[in-house]
Amino acid sequence: MTDVRWSRCWCLVPLLLLVLLVGCPDDSSTPGNGGAGTTPGDSGQPGTPFRVTAELVAENNRGAGLMEQYKYQEAMKVFQKLVDDHPGWLDAKANLAMAVLNFTQKGASAVPILEEVVAADPDHAVATYCLGLSLFHAARISQARVHFQRAVKQDPRDAHSAYFLARCLEEEQPAEAVTWHQKALELEPYFQSAHYRCFDLLRQLDGQFDAAMRHMDEFKLLNEHPLSVAFAYKYTLMGPKAMVIRVGLSPGDTRPIKSPDGPLFDPPVEISATDSIKVPSGTSVTTCDINADGHQDLFVVASDGNHVLLGSDKGPGEFTRATDHALAKVPGVVAPLWGDFDNDGLLDVYFCRRGINQLWRQSEAGKWEDITKASGAGGVDATTVDGVWLDLDHDADLDLLLVHRDKPAQLLNNNRDGTFEDISAKVGVSRSGTASASAVVADFDGDRDLDILLLGPDTAGDGKHPGNVLLYNDRAWRYHADKVLGELAGL
Repeated sequence: MTDVRWSRCWCLVPLLLLVLLVGCPDDSSTPGNGGAGTTPGDSGQPGTPFRVTAELVAENNRGAGLMEQYKYQEAMKVFQKLVDDHPGWLDAKANLAMAVLNFTQKGASAVPILEEVVAADPDHAVATYCLGLSLFHAARISQARVHFQRAVKQDPRDAHSAYFLARCLEEEQPAEAVTWHQKALELEPYFQSAHYRCFDLLRQLDGQFDAAMRHMDEFKLLNEHPLSVAFAYKYTLMGPKAMVIRVGLSPGDTRPIKSPDGPLFDPPVEISATDSIKVPSGTSVTTCDINADGHQDLFVVASDGNHVLLGSDKGPGEFTRATDHALAKVPGVVAPLWGDFDNDGLLDVYFCRRGINQLWRQSEAGKWEDITKASGAGGVDATTVDGVWLDLDHDADLDLLLVHRDKPAQLLNNNRDGTFEDISAKVGVSRSGTASASAVVADFDGDRDLDILLLGPDTAGDGKHPGNVLLYNDRAWRYHADKVLGELAGL
């Protein structure tokens, strides 16, 4: 394998020297994917850099659009015309190869095109990966391995390059293959295909059966996960580097973006309303379009009850107090949570209360109804001090995280049929075991899912929360507490 790599490199030395002597072309191809994007002299005049014009961008985008419609043969014609007219435009040539691979479903058909690109630009990351992929598809595994070894060096963050290097090593070096599959999982925790390959390899190695079964468990958990990544020889499923390269205009051809005139924010105005109200300190104020008329309204929660102030056409800061509004009559409100839980385009509200919470749905513009009982979203009989609407399971609807004063946190899953299910114990949210004062939801470990930081009550009155609990989401919607909070411990 070493001889193959060095012989290929020595063959490229004259080409590299030629590129250095002539000069680098002016191109704006995507960093880390394409290389220079063109070879010199493509404009027809020696030494003249090739320029990507608006017309070429539009035509390349047309080919990309056809690929996304799985119209591979039509896309081939578009990219072939670009290559015929501009034979040195390497990104267009790489795009042609991707169209050929998807249309013919034969890796061997794309290999000659990609070899031309890599010969002209050994650092063209897309061509390197796609050449390895095409060779692997053609069962030329040893040759594919050479290119995937280069691909993981060109882009150490690409999980698919690591995955395919592992695939190339599976037969001769299974233990090393497992290492590279696990590297792919570090880069892409949702890589279901890598979990399965780890399972298949580890179960064949002595003493690794338990480890193999852990990967199978993860594979099954990701089976229905919306963020799951599974490789297939189909466009959009072969990895990000097997997608058509999007190109932009060459530097100097782009138009500057003009900032809009005027200040970023209008000056503040004093709120005035008919039947003005006076509320004590500690009042909660939220703003949203309560009656769906296009104006921002105010919802005020005070010790004397709720107040609904509706915006109007009279001007900024002008509101009308709606004393008979249904939402103004909900008792015991601590805080409202606004969100469209049923995805009908109308705002709904969940009331955190002293006692059973309430879910109100806006069935039509300005018409509200209490659906707490029908939805099963009342929660527990406690004082709910905080909460948040968030899509915690990546299924395109809003779930509810609730924080109670005297009881553990609660997670209500949106069943997408107008009802909610308490899954706190099932997924581990209730494992905090203690009461909390507030919650912060963010991706604390950088694995692209939402974790939960529960802030303990400020028992000493010093603004600190010694009872903080950080619940990590393990990507399959199971939470476990981090016992070492570091700087988060004393927030």
